[in-house]
Amino acid sequence: MKILCSKPIHPYFQETLKASENNIDIYTGSAPDNSEVDVVVTMLSNKVDNDFLENYPNLKLVLNYAVGFNNIDIELCNSRGILVGNTPGVLTEATAHHTLLLMLAASRQLKQATQNIFDNAWKDWEPMGFLGPDVIGKTLGIYGMGRIGFYFAKLCHQAFSIEVIYHNRGEHPQAGEINATLVSFEELAAQSDFISIHAPLTSDNYQVFNKQFFNLMNSEAIFINTSRGGLVNHDDLYQALKNGDIFAASLDVTEPEPVSNDYPLLSLKNCIITPHIASATFEARKAMAKCVVDNIFEYLNSGSLKYPVN
Repeated sequence: MKILCSKPIHPYFQETLKASENNIDIYTGSAPDNSEVDVVVTMLSNKVDNDFLENYPNLKLVLNYAVGFNNIDIELCNSRGILVGNTPGVLTEATAHHTLLLMLAASRQLKQATQNIFDNAWKDWEPMGFLGPDVIGKTLGIYGMGRIGFYFAKLCHQAFSIEVIYHNRGEHPQAGEINATLVSFEELAAQSDFISIHAPLTSDNYQVFNKQFFNLMNSEAIFINTSRGGLVNHDDLYQALKNGDIFAASLDVTEPEPVSNDYPLLSLKNCIITPHIASATFEARKAMAKCVVDNIFEYLNSGSLKYPVN
């Protein structure tokens, strides 16, 4: 088996495969002969479409080093008999913890406060400087109550006595544990002090967070996205933040991605952007690599995947 990994990932990946008794060749970045590649380990930045697949005529597996797979044309892979796998269930805690970091950083104006020091503008303690909304007893709105959304909601509910409301395709079976209430999309906007996005990107929710939604939010509300940039109309978000329609935003994902340093949202003091690092812990990235390896071993043993998408 010949495996191409589009970028270097956690060492567990190569170490485990090379230590196995299977006849496996591993390439990173490019392969000597694309026609011999059986498996491609893809990143979210790899658009797996017809042009991509044409480069690998004998491809059997596409293994996404991510939970989401909106970068992959699943129907096209189905038509070519290519199995698609991902890395579910191993990013929950890391992503939720980063979401909490972004929520607190926005509420305490961390970007403005640290920049104040770099600008040599910190001259004295300011009793009215860098004020922001507290989190205790507020209302958190979750869009997409999956593993990450529920874990984050539970974390905030237990730590800060936050009331949780959520918008989802249906009721979450564990919602009662945190007294979470299912609400409409419009109610989510109007009632939330903090809104956190945890849904996969689909054709149905592309840029669903737009001017109409931001107009329903209150002026002290904070918007957080650690899911996918395509869920948000970033031009509309820019105007909402610039005009003071909402207090702040924290984003770990953007559209496009990556962005250059002249990206409009970066110019705003009340917008924090991190470069898609919500899962960037040693443990989470190793667990992701293990999912990829498990998928490969399962395919070699049974012809199927342990973590299938299609």
